[in-house]
Amino acid sequence: MKDNPCATVESSDGTYAQLIKARVHEWAAGEPVEDGGIDNGPMPYELLLSALGACTSITLEMYAALDVTTPLLPRD
Repeated sequence: MKDNPCATVESSDGTYAQLIKARVHEWAAGEPVEDGGIDNGPMPYELLLSALGACTSITLEMYAALDVTTPLLPRD
């Protein structure tokens, strides 16, 4: 990634529906019907939890791919 990460969020018609764009990707976020939304996508805290989960999983995958003979921290 060369530039700073950037995402835009557009609100639609007052039903809590949101359109999120980042690079070439687009996805929706919203609230369930029982909370006044139209259930068009994950709720914001579900998106946050999934982002944290993806970050953790990718970090573990990258760590697993390392040459284990290379120490991660300098040894005294």
